[in-house]
Amino acid sequence: MVRSRHVSYDSCMSASELATLLSAVIPDAEGRELVLAVPTPRPPPAGAWAPGVLAVQLPISGQIELAIPDGASERWQVIDRRHLLVVCPGAWSPRTHNHARRHLALDLGPALGVSCYRTPLGGASGGPEFRAAITAPGPLLVAAREAAALSAEGRARPEVIRPLVLALLPLLVDELTRMGSPPGDDVVAAIRAELRARCHEDLQRAELAARFGIGGDHLARLLRQQGAGFMTLLMRYRLERAREQLRRSDATVAEIAQACGFGSATWFIRCFRRVHATTPAAWRRAWQRAGSVAS
Repeated sequence: MVRSRHVSYDSCMSASELATLLSAVIPDAEGRELVLAVPTPRPPPAGAWAPGVLAVQLPISGQIELAIPDGASERWQVIDRRHLLVVCPGAWSPRTHNHARRHLALDLGPALGVSCYRTPLGGASGGPEFRAAITAPGPLLVAAREAAALSAEGRARPEVIRPLVLALLPLLVDELTRMGSPPGDDVVAAIRAELRARCHEDLQRAELAARFGIGGDHLARLLRQQGAGFMTLLMRYRLERAREQLRRSDATVAEIAQACGFGSATWFIRCFRRVHATTPAAWRRAWQRAGSVAS
């Protein structure tokens, strides 16, 4: 069991590995069909799956079969990588069959819980590869609590929940990346911190290496051993900074591109779309719409 100020987890994969996996899932999340499970007047029967918080399921491979109450009866819904399942507080399913080989699960409650599960090929139920409870204050936790409150008040509508969940996913990548350095690896943690702080500059690998008294190739090896190279981290931190400005400022896309080290709005939009499958302006509008409804 590893514990820090941000997270506690018991896992066979690292936070940085989960951040990389989630980054790969985000671009196709925009195109997934939303399946929204809302509360029903009937109380859940014994043994029903009832998360109790706003829960999000993202299958990566395989599928989850879910029985959804529909009046006095129920209907079966197959959830696979074409779907984004959001279960509101108070909603429940009498029966589920999990055939997902791998899936991500988010619980948006008082603490944000994130898990990644893998089911062995033999079909036996697999334990989590990664399970974390993120409790440190920050944009991610604030947004998660807003989403949970919105859903608990019965105002969960597809046009509100969908952009809110999609806006939360990059924030989750940011938080996982932030806690991804293994405990005790002070040099790599310091390199990452310096790179994040100066990501808006025209920073070269050799310059950063010299700052820590090591060669450029050695710095590259240290970073790759933790799952992400110099250019990957530089782009990740620039996008992290850009998303923060999109949320908290009225700066134009061109101004944010310059402030975050992209050089041009065209390059910024291209990089942003590659990761998030949408433009910075569209992402900002979705975030603002979700925030205005939540307030």
